[in-house]
Amino acid sequence: MREVDALPSTDSPSHGQTQAESELVPVIDILGIDLPPTPEVVDSLLDSYKDSVHWYIRIIHEPFLRARLLPIAESGLASRKQRPLLLLALVVLVIGAKFKPDGARAGSREEAASAELVSGMILAAERWYLPSMDLITVDTVSYSFLLSAYYMWNRQSRAAFITMGTTVRAAQFIGFNQEECWGDIDTVERQTRRYVWWSVFIGAGFISMSWGTPPMLIETDCHVQQPLDVEDSFEQCPKFGSTEIYEDGQSRPVTVGSYNRFKAKMYQIANSIMHQIYFTQHNGSEELCQSISKVHQRLLAWERSIPPELRSESHPPNTIEDGEDAALKRIFALQALTLQVSYDNV
Repeated sequence: MREVDALPSTDSPSHGQTQAESELVPVIDILGIDLPPTPEVVDSLLDSYKDSVHWYIRIIHEPFLRARLLPIAESGLASRKQRPLLLLALVVLVIGAKFKPDGARAGSREEAASAELVSGMILAAERWYLPSMDLITVDTVSYSFLLSAYYMWNRQSRAAFITMGTTVRAAQFIGFNQEECWGDIDTVERQTRRYVWWSVFIGAGFISMSWGTPPMLIETDCHVQQPLDVEDSFEQCPKFGSTEIYEDGQSRPVTVGSYNRFKAKMYQIANSIMHQIYFTQHNGSEELCQSISKVHQRLLAWERSIPPELRSESHPPNTIEDGEDAALKRIFALQALTLQVSYDNV
């Protein structure tokens, strides 16, 4: 995946690439901390992240992140221009450690991902936060977003709010909200950038609604299509087989990636309501109510469009039996419940 920057980066062809930037050096020389001690621990924490977070925050292309990170974990070496990747990896691994079941760590090599190691990784991620904004890439935006999410999960609400605001501005700075400016890029990278942008949009909307503040982003800020599915989001819920209408009018199967598209559409509508309240001039309260009512009708139409796979009533409690498809069914059940809760809070 190519790095994106609105301004020429220090390793761009126009500036040349210094030997120091491309030379492989120990990770500790780049971050001030090593990655977890073995590739097996890194792989295990990536699995934990994928199982616990990736189903509802699809901000990374997980197979590509794994493919880039594991060779670094095996050798302990990276180039300085890979610092954004390493910072993203630190936060992903910290989140993976946070949500890893206690029983899975006890008495195994996962003990290496101890509280002390996790604390060191998050401190390194925080230490490099402001310097990382001097060269913003796809990985930088994802790292900033996940750091905000980490603060949210740890009830550091002010840090989460400020970090999300920085994430929004960083994404806008490199043109993430203007797909027409991306140029000729491969399909996977295009879909990854779409996922990153819409994850940022959803996260910013969630924080604004939670704090009762004006929206950080609105529909007119977004000139990016909804993402298509890539290889880590093709799975369909067994025994359903519904379809989803995409922006291009095509009807495609509902997949684990559908959740993020429906949630993004919901936040587009919700942010429009907030924009009517905070920023739009109205001739009296009656006109304001009429404007909000029109947007609310869009929200109701959105709710009617939700497929059975993403409806909580399709997944009654205690009905998922163990088996080959049990994990996938649980993901859809969690997505349906989360989508319902989000809708109820609009």
